[in-house]
Amino acid sequence: ETHSPRETVDTNFVKRFVSFVPEIKPQQILSRRITLSSGLYLLPAGHRYSVELRESLVQLGHTVQDGSYLYYEGNLAGDITPYEIFQGYCLALTFFHEAGRATCRAVKELGGEVELHIDEFDKFRYGPKDEIVLRRNDIVRIAPLYRRVLPELATRDFNPLRNSLEFFTLFISEPHIKTRLLYLSICLESLLLEGNDNEGIAYKLGLRCASFLHHCDRNIDLASTFSEVRNGYTLRSKIIHGGDYDGESENIIKKHRGKATKELDHILILEKIVKNVHYFILSDQSFLEAARQKTLGKKIDGELLLERS
Repeated sequence: ETHSPRETVDTNFVKRFVSFVPEIKPQQILSRRITLSSGLYLLPAGHRYSVELRESLVQLGHTVQDGSYLYYEGNLAGDITPYEIFQGYCLALTFFHEAGRATCRAVKELGGEVELHIDEFDKFRYGPKDEIVLRRNDIVRIAPLYRRVLPELATRDFNPLRNSLEFFTLFISEPHIKTRLLYLSICLESLLLEGNDNEGIAYKLGLRCASFLHHCDRNIDLASTFSEVRNGYTLRSKIIHGGDYDGESENIIKKHRGKATKELDHILILEKIVKNVHYFILSDQSFLEAARQKTLGKKIDGELLLERS
C-alpha cells in the first residue's frame, strides 16, 4: 500500500499549514484536534490555528460560517503542495460518501499569506446537499483512500487516474450543467476507455462501468448503470459535436430512458456513478494499478465480463 508523504519528520524542514473546507461537518463539536492520517488533523473551530485562518479570510472580505479546518504538520516531500494534501483528503471523503462533495477552498501557512482556491464569485458557495458529516468511526476507513489519492495528486507524470481526479476536482467547483457533465464524462472515459477503443464507445463505456460496479457491489443494478452511462456519453457527444443537447436531454426524460426527471438529474446520477468508480478503484490495489496504467478496461473485459457469461 502507498504511504503518506511523511514517514519520519525532519524537524528542520517541518511545515505547518491550515485549510478551510466549508462542506465538512464534524459529527460533534470538537474540543481537541482529531488525527485523520499521518500528519493530518481536524481542528476545533476555536483552535488558534483555525482562528488565524478565519481572521485572515475575514480581513480579505470573506464571510466564514461553519465549515471545518484541516491542519497539516510535516515535510513537503517532492513536489507535493499543501493544497494537494488537503484536497486529497477532501476527495477521499467525497468518494467514501455517496452524498456530498468537499473541496479545499483556502490554505494558509502559519504566519504566512492565505492562498485561495476559489474564483471571485465563489464566496465559499455550497448547498446543503454538498455537506458531509465526518463521523469518528469512518475516519479509519477513509485514511487508506486518502493514502492512495495523495500520490496521484503529487505526481507530475500523466496517468489516467490522476487525470480523472483532476477533472473531478474541476467538476466540484464548476456551476454550469453542460460543463459539469463533460467533466464527469472525462472522469469515466479516462479510467475505462483505452487508446484503441474507437468503435461502439458508448456501449463499451456503459458495459465496462456497469460490470465493474456490479462486481464490486452486487446491489448496484447492471442495467440501470449501463443505461445511465450511455445517456451521459450521448449528452456529452451532443455538447462536443454541436448537436441538439436540449432535445436529447428532453428525450431521455420524456421517454424514461433513465431515472432523470429534470436536466440536473443527469449530473446527479452520473456523479454518483463516478464517485463509486473512484471509490472501488482506490479500495483495491490491483484496480488502482490497472487504472494508472490505462489497462482497467482490458482487465474488466478479460475478467469481470466473464462473471456474467
